[in-house]
Amino acid sequence: QWKWDHAAHQVPSLKDSSHLAVIGSEHCRKVFWIGQDGNVYAYHMGGYNGWTWDVCKLDTGCDRQPHVALAACHRSGSEHVFWAGKQGRLFELHHGHHNNWRCMEYVEHDAPSMRTGERISVQTE
Repeated sequence: QWKWDHAAHQVPSLKDSSHLAVIGSEHCRKVFWIGQDGNVYAYHMGGYNGWTWDVCKLDTGCDRQPHVALAACHRSGSEHVFWAGKQGRLFELHHGHHNNWRCMEYVEHDAPSMRTGERISVQTE
């Protein structure tokens, strides 16, 4: 039988209007959002930090709007966060085995039919 507990976390850059993307596995729990300052943030914990919640700012160097929805996924060898940017662009932050789980790398993809701020979702196998 599962018993659910409620916990309130103080995360200053997170607002009640923030759009969240969540990933979780046996190795970690992570929540991503774009803050009012336009930066992408992660609230995270895992075996790598003793399962202690921590917040970090992820540097992308691109223009982001706080109302844009994110999509995220975790696979056995990587993590990815996506959002629709300026017309025809899909933005991504990712890390994994390919970069020894160092800082998340930023990539822009051509997506001609994508509109700015369009809601997206991610499906993994």
